[in-house]
Amino acid sequence: MNAKFFFCALFLLSVCTVVLCDLRSDNAVWYPRTGPTPVVRKSGSLPNSFDFIIIGGGTAGCVLANRLSANPKNRVLVIESGGVADNTLLVQIPLNWDKTPLSPFDHSYLNEGREILNWDGGKRHVAAGKGLGGTTIINTLMWVRGNHLDYDSWGVPGWSYNDVLPYFKRSETSDRYNTPDGAYYHGNNGPVHVGPSGWEPVEDYRLVTAANNWGLPFNPDWNGASQIGVGFHQHTINNGVRVTAFSSYLEPVLKRKNLWVMDSSEVYKINFKISGKKITADSVLFVDSTDGRSYTVHADKEIIVSAGAIRSPQVLQLSGIGPADDLKRLGIKVVKDLPGVGKNLKDHPITTMAFGTQLNSGVAGSAEDEAAFENWRVNKTGVVASITARTNFFIRSDFAIDARPDGQVIVTPPGYTAFALCYLNKPRSSGEVRLFSNNPTDLPLVTANYFQDPEDLEAMIDIMNKTSQILKSDPIKAYPFGTAYDMTNKDALKTYILGNAAYFTPANAGSGYHFVGTNRMGDPSKDSTVVVDNHLRVIGVNHLRVADASIFPDIPTGNTQCPTYMVGEKAADIILKDWNLL
Repeated sequence: MNAKFFFCALFLLSVCTVVLCDLRSDNAVWYPRTGPTPVVRKSGSLPNSFDFIIIGGGTAGCVLANRLSANPKNRVLVIESGGVADNTLLVQIPLNWDKTPLSPFDHSYLNEGREILNWDGGKRHVAAGKGLGGTTIINTLMWVRGNHLDYDSWGVPGWSYNDVLPYFKRSETSDRYNTPDGAYYHGNNGPVHVGPSGWEPVEDYRLVTAANNWGLPFNPDWNGASQIGVGFHQHTINNGVRVTAFSSYLEPVLKRKNLWVMDSSEVYKINFKISGKKITADSVLFVDSTDGRSYTVHADKEIIVSAGAIRSPQVLQLSGIGPADDLKRLGIKVVKDLPGVGKNLKDHPITTMAFGTQLNSGVAGSAEDEAAFENWRVNKTGVVASITARTNFFIRSDFAIDARPDGQVIVTPPGYTAFALCYLNKPRSSGEVRLFSNNPTDLPLVTANYFQDPEDLEAMIDIMNKTSQILKSDPIKAYPFGTAYDMTNKDALKTYILGNAAYFTPANAGSGYHFVGTNRMGDPSKDSTVVVDNHLRVIGVNHLRVADASIFPDIPTGNTQCPTYMVGEKAADIILKDWNLL
């Protein structure tokens, strides 16, 4: 039996989209490869001007569309490159989380022979949601705010933890609301329903016991007062179905007469009016992918770029905002020299570990067959209503920068095997996003530079070491498959992480798909690499803002879905206040 699971582990570790490990057949009936559905359009011709134009119908973009259009006087347009995903089983079913990357709903920024990840460029891709709802239609549904210190350490006025807490609460209806201190930390009336997985195997409590025995306390809510500990994930799952930014924020308000959505449309550039030294964002040029027609729409108030940490810097650079030398080299007219556009790319690198155990039994209720699917169809419960793992460790390595847990480990329920995905939560290394050409249809160049700082590699090894210690504890008593992670051989571990054909894959570390930071927020008088100020206004350009995960000065300590919703909520408030519309 162990040999069988060993070979499964070899296969799983070769898949870069793995965030947790899953032993299912691609022929199962619940993996329909349905593509995008017909576009969401109003009847009649598209007006040539709006008050607000939102580039990107992703996580923050859907929030902005909802909040800005709540005032019927605001004419709002959303331009999104993808279509509708929420009415497909591929997206609806939580268990399908690992089938959504590389699906029609993923931009799949493949390198096509160009470097993406510095040590393994030919074998990775950059996942980002393509469709209304953005990356919420392809992610692992985990709801993690990050650490209080994340926001306090940014040092940006108006963005401390106490400043952003109301917007976290505004976005959610949380199952933690009625717990002690729940009303202080959580919301009970927000669009995003957050709760437990639809499958809660008792074997998970063995992981809790093992972590407790090692010295890690149980934490019932790492989105509350503290973060370190072992506990169970809160998920964006409601009644057994994935919750997305589209289903929670945009779909309920599509009938508003003042809200227009042009999905299946590609933005080519932003146009500006320039008078002396005054630069004002004026209009957006985009192409309707359904018929090839191009449109130029004007913004009477402002344009908000909300296309994510990969696409947003690409749009700005194509429009002439970015590092002047790079733009000139590609023949792009420089509108505003902002050297920080595309820089400071941060992500959570991950490494997967596979263990055998002494339990000698499978995990009850884990059968993934037609009966399980039928149970989901009728009751919306069971393994199909889950991502097959809900247990999480937040731990500090011996190389942690500060009190924040620089390690996050997600573990599957232990049966014959246990799989652990180790995230490096506070990487020191950073990468960049730059243009490949001046052609808007060419994919950007994404260089992650994982482990460029040697301290990152040391921290990852220590996180793996601590994970191994926990899983070796009673009652799991796990043992690693093979010799790939002999904790006494640091050189072998480095080879395992960075890549060697003698091991399972050319590289066993990959992307957590938590890209942030490429249009970082801050004080331009103190830092020339800042792209937006604390009101998210692009430096030196009027009526242009960025509102998505690209504005983070540094990466949050955990999954980035929840913080991106927060940015959308706070950005909407800022915009409405700046225009005296509240």
